[in-house]
Amino acid sequence: RRDARARAYEYRLLVGPPSPLRRHRVLRHHGPPPDLEAMRAAARLVEGQHDFRAFTPTETQHVFFDRTVTRCAWEARGDELVLCVEADAFLRHMVRVLVGTMLVIGRGRWDPERMARLLEGAPRAQAGPTAPAHALTLVGVRY
Repeated sequence: RRDARARAYEYRLLVGPPSPLRRHRVLRHHGPPPDLEAMRAAARLVEGQHDFRAFTPTETQHVFFDRTVTRCAWEARGDELVLCVEADAFLRHMVRVLVGTMLVIGRGRWDPERMARLLEGAPRAQAGPTAPAHALTLVGVRY
């Protein structure tokens, strides 16, 4: 595990009608579709080396919060929006809090630029909610 140079995850958001066959692999988004361009703008800000303290639980065993994200992008795949993220390492719940924060941005409650402020080591309480785990998938590990 410690020899991995990068890990890649996908988080799937269903924006179409409910799908009984995918209900355990996607997060069903209720209401109007989120603003994909705003979420893409927020995702672009995540790329690079940042302090991800706002994206992990307050009570954590982590002592080092800097991570380098090499890819963070939303893709439209049919009736799903998929966040594709790759980094050298991840904090506990990091991707799920990123998704929750981007969904708040996509619903128009926060400006995408808020993401830049969060990535400067803001406290956890300033980020969005933690998205459910069932829609998160590890898709690759590079050694």
